[in-house]
Amino acid sequence: MTPPSSVHPPAGSAREPLSVLLVSVARPAACLADIAPMAGRIAARRLARVWMVHWSDLERGEQGLRIAVSGAAVPVGKRSQSTPRRRRFDVLLFYPTSDSAADFSPREKSALDALAVGAHFRSSRYAVVRHLLVRAARRGQITNATGNDGNFGIKTELAGILDEFEKATGCCVPRPRTWNVRGSAPDEIGAAASPCARFIFKPANNARGLGIRIDTDFGGGGGCDGGGTWIKQELLADPLLVGSFKADIRAYVVIDTSSRENCAIPREMLVRLAAYPYRRGELYAELTNSSVRQRLGLPQSTTLLDATDVIPPLVRRRIAAQVKNIGEKFLDSYFWYAETQPVCGPRVLLWGLDFFIAGPASDYAATLLEVNAYPSLFVTDKEYGEAIVRVMQSQLSVIAVVCKRADDPTKLTSASSPRRRSSHHPAGGS
Repeated sequence: MTPPSSVHPPAGSAREPLSVLLVSVARPAACLADIAPMAGRIAARRLARVWMVHWSDLERGEQGLRIAVSGAAVPVGKRSQSTPRRRRFDVLLFYPTSDSAADFSPREKSALDALAVGAHFRSSRYAVVRHLLVRAARRGQITNATGNDGNFGIKTELAGILDEFEKATGCCVPRPRTWNVRGSAPDEIGAAASPCARFIFKPANNARGLGIRIDTDFGGGGGCDGGGTWIKQELLADPLLVGSFKADIRAYVVIDTSSRENCAIPREMLVRLAAYPYRRGELYAELTNSSVRQRLGLPQSTTLLDATDVIPPLVRRRIAAQVKNIGEKFLDSYFWYAETQPVCGPRVLLWGLDFFIAGPASDYAATLLEVNAYPSLFVTDKEYGEAIVRVMQSQLSVIAVVCKRADDPTKLTSASSPRRRSSHHPAGGS
């Protein structure tokens, strides 16, 4: 690993604004439009000098990733109009906001070889970028790349990690009853549903609400993955309704992987509505994923919790307090789990947490449903966009503390040796 003295200015020196490179998976022909609106709002806050780059325009250097001689970065905002004078950036961040399912272009294939990306990480552009940013973190650059801690965002892993955390510490992160179910055909999985309860089945290899089934509704082939793995989860009843629509809460956590005290839970929490008016067990009345509404041709329905007037102020405050409390417990579970994982280098993660809110209006209770290790931050309207930018400001504020800590050798923590706990979880991630 590169010595800290060669990565950051000496202690006591005047630090320039952070130099941030946003890495995109959009093809160059798309003009990086997937993250341009978000980048512009960040740059306007003058927290950092910001550039955008397509991942195939990167190259390896002794001090981490930098812009290739043949590559180009797009400056964002008034502060970042000129071409970067230095090839090394303080921070490299990835926000997945575009589809990366298409085949690699000839230029991208050439970049895979030049960047020495192994075959295991060539399954998608997302996997490539995550792998590159983990390597950059090991060289001392701050990134938001998940290593093995990304297991929290894997449906088949989350419940087991939280179960072990509760057994070891006695601290419970409220969550639905969840099982991993394997079957060679959707009908076999549907038969696992109990007549006394309702269950939701999620394909282990899908996201964005794709392939989800409720109870034994597995018509149309089911969309089961090759290994026949599904997540069977209790379908919780009595949801929070906004108008006649089921609502859930999306909150965020900012994780400084080397400091529990430096982590943050941004104030901004989002209310998301289902596509159809609520009816127990009806698929599109139960799913609140924004992607589902988009596929159905419906407008987005995401608002700030603070601005959702149909929810009384006292109830909003009660929900926010519960979500924050569970978020703190979740952070405790993260650092408990991280003790088994190798330290990847300086990383500041921005994760999305989805919460079900249930119970009578006088006593709503929050439950953690899912963790999104790379939440989509696509900006659909001005109010939503401003909320997302404030969330990202929280991330940049934590990053600034990490940089300041790195400037002071007395505050550095070792990033070269793994931490271990007596129990062990399966490794995953990049």
